[in-house]
Amino acid sequence: MNPADDYVRRSTEDTPRSKVLRACTVAVPAHIPRPGDSASSVRTALRATGTDHTVVCHPDGSPAGVATLSELSRPGGAAASMEQAMRVDFRTVRPDTLLDEVLGMLASSPAPVALVDHRGSLQGSISRGDALRALVGTGTSTP
Repeated sequence: MNPADDYVRRSTEDTPRSKVLRACTVAVPAHIPRPGDSASSVRTALRATGTDHTVVCHPDGSPAGVATLSELSRPGGAAASMEQAMRVDFRTVRPDTLLDEVLGMLASSPAPVALVDHRGSLQGSISRGDALRALVGTGTSTP
């Protein structure tokens, strides 16, 4: 949020960022595993990219579930498939969804939120950490 001039800056300075930012500006692109991938290979990929979660996709690109690094790092998790490690109780949002609405979803579930386009294809994901970084202004990205 970088207002173009002082007038705009003054008129928006008391507006909460969550009421202005949209999901598409907060979401991060994700490594996209398939349900049959091993949890071990996905865990390695997440660690290599510094990411703590991923959205698992069906072959058509639609989200099948989400998995976090902590879930994939549980004892015995290395031998598990993504189907065993992923959560299927997750929420999806469209790019124009306000961050305020996303925050409510993140508050009621430990799972990241999947960002999908009008066809239902994955565009990115938003974790609690991603949302907090956007609120404090330490970085947003566009998937």
